[in-house]
Amino acid sequence: MITTIKIDGKTYQLIADGISQTLRLRVAVERELLGFYRLDTVEKLLTPTELAEQLQQERQQADKLTEYLRSQGVDPDSLS
Repeated sequence: MITTIKIDGKTYQLIADGISQTLRLRVAVERELLGFYRLDTVEKLLTPTELAEQLQQERQQADKLTEYLRSQGVDPDSLS
């Protein structure tokens, strides 16, 4: 479990359960990083590295689809 701190006015208060109602997030220690989870969906917010990896994968998938369409005689640029 992680102890987090929130600022209340000009003072800091401990958040013993790792949940910030203000941010609507739960904070958890994951190896050497902190993980942030939305309270409403329990979805983990991706780190910048994870976001970059996801973007790279999406680009690769788009490139493969473009290549496939062209191999089938379809010009992907003509699709709306």
